[in-house]
Amino acid sequence: MSDGYTARLRRLAAQRRSDTMLSGVRPASVREQLTALGATAGDDLPDLYGEGGPVAELELRYARAWRHRYGGTLFQQWPAALAALPGARVYPAPPHTHQFRFWLPYPAAALDAANLALAEEERAWFVGGWRDTDVSGLALAEVTVAGPARELDADAVADLAARFLRRVRTT
Repeated sequence: MSDGYTARLRRLAAQRRSDTMLSGVRPASVREQLTALGATAGDDLPDLYGEGGPVAELELRYARAWRHRYGGTLFQQWPAALAALPGARVYPAPPHTHQFRFWLPYPAAALDAANLALAEEERAWFVGGWRDTDVSGLALAEVTVAGPARELDADAVADLAARFLRRVRTT
């Protein structure tokens, strides 16, 4: 299979200003794809959508990027695990991306100190950058689930949160 065919499809899609290769609704064959783009399909064109083909690989990378933007797989749902904590709130509920706001019923200074203690003692970072809100005793942090945090399942997130909350001092 030649990369020339992939380049031809991309060039034709760009000329038509369409995203037909990543639309989610794809024709059954490359011939139909090229016909949809207004090109002439030759008999020697390979099936670019076959397993391991360049278009299939491109679609897989595209799907992985969107899965990351939406917070990972079903087993990587940080917001659901955090919202289950006593007094916790998550906004938006449910989050639309891997970023969301997280409230806990403690002063911001106590939460930042607990996070620093967790980092120093266990070399684990939970959520930092807490700030007090207009409601006394309620702190807010903006969470971005990225990097190694994407690998944590709901149980691991709940365990990390419990270890974090054990360090919160409200005196």
